[in-house]
Amino acid sequence: MSTRTAALACALLGLAACQAATGGSVARTGLASAPIATFADPPADGTAGQCWGKAGQAPVVDTIEETVLVEPPGLAIDGTLRTEPLTRIETRDAVIVPGSEIWFETLCPDEVTPARLASLQRALTVRGHYSGPVTGTLDAATEAAVRAYQTPLGLESGTLSRAAAERLGLVVTPVESGP
Repeated sequence: MSTRTAALACALLGLAACQAATGGSVARTGLASAPIATFADPPADGTAGQCWGKAGQAPVVDTIEETVLVEPPGLAIDGTLRTEPLTRIETRDAVIVPGSEIWFETLCPDEVTPARLASLQRALTVRGHYSGPVTGTLDAATEAAVRAYQTPLGLESGTLSRAAAERLGLVVTPVESGP
């Protein structure tokens, strides 16, 4: 598979980063809600030759209401209140938790087969996240279901992480060797 073909396959399948397959830099296109993905370098603590995704976590923002003094109270010479203070309510957004960038390991292009995608759709259907037909293709409904499945696990992304794929039973989970 050529570098260009591998990059195109990654982009079309919605895979995040495929450094081993492409060796170049390609931006993922597709849904506006999909994470930004790169195909060039793994994260600083990542292993080259694996496929990586990058998703941005949105900041947690809350709306705060504040009473702002527009005009102070009018006081008489003897210190008694002559006029009430004039105030107004202002609202502003406050960042409670800043946004962040998360790298995660994904499946590589050669691991994303129509049979595995069909298994993904069935696994997500059983868990109540997918209600579409089992087509073996990665479409918008499947990405939305992946996002719905992964968000409670701490990853808000429509790109399937390797950890989620293992949890769904779609790839072999490595067994740690005993003493």
